[in-house]
Amino acid sequence: MFIDRYDAGQQLRKKLSSYTDSDAIVCAIPHGGMPISMCVARDLQLPLELMSVQRIVDPIDLTQSVAVVTETGDYVCNERKVAQVAFDWLLENVEEKWETALSKRAQYTNNMPRCSFTDRHVIVVDDGIVTGMTIKAVIKAVQDDGAKKITVAVPIASHSLVCWLQKHVDEVVVLEETSEPVVALHPYYKHFPEVFDKEVMIVWNHARKTQPTAVRWPETPKHKVSV
Repeated sequence: MFIDRYDAGQQLRKKLSSYTDSDAIVCAIPHGGMPISMCVARDLQLPLELMSVQRIVDPIDLTQSVAVVTETGDYVCNERKVAQVAFDWLLENVEEKWETALSKRAQYTNNMPRCSFTDRHVIVVDDGIVTGMTIKAVIKAVQDDGAKKITVAVPIASHSLVCWLQKHVDEVVVLEETSEPVVALHPYYKHFPEVFDKEVMIVWNHARKTQPTAVRWPETPKHKVSV
C-alpha cells in the first residue's frame, strides 16, 4: 500500500533512475497522474508534459465509460458498451469530448502548446490502471505522434493489463501487479484525495519553473476524428 500519490511517485522514480537527465519526456495523465509525474520528472530532471483526456460516459450507467478521448483526437472505445449506443450519438460525443480535452489542456497549461513526441522516449505516468481505456488512448496518441520509445509507469495494474501493455509498448514499470482485476485505486493508497484542476495547474506551473523544457510545436495539432 502507498501512503499517497507522492509516495508512489517517489517509488516509481527509483525504478526509472536510469533515465535521469536523458532525452526522455514524462507525460502525465491528469488528474491523478499529475502528482506522481511531478515526482518522477523533478527527481530525474526530465521535462514534464501532460495529455488531457475525457471520458464519454454511458447514458444509462454513469459509472461506466463508452470511450476515452485524448486532446489529440485519438480515442479508445469499450467494445461492449459502444455496441449499445447509436452511431450518431457516439460521433457527436467524441467531437464534444475532444474539444473539451483541448480546452482543459489550455486551462492546465495557460495555453502552452504540446511538445512533439516524435523520435523521443516518452514515459507515460498515471496513478494506476483500472479498465485500461485511458492508458490505451494515451498510448495511441503518443504512438501516432511518432515516439521512438514508450514506457508506461504506474503504481498499480492487473496482470492481464500488464500483459497487454507488454505487447504494445517498449517497457512497463508497475510497482504492484495484481492477479485479479483492479476495480478501484483507493484501496491501494492510505491517502487518496481527489485531484482537482487547481492542483494540476499548480504542479504544471511549478514544473515550468524548475525542470527542463521540451521542444514545443507552434500550435496544438488536431487529428481528424472518425468513428
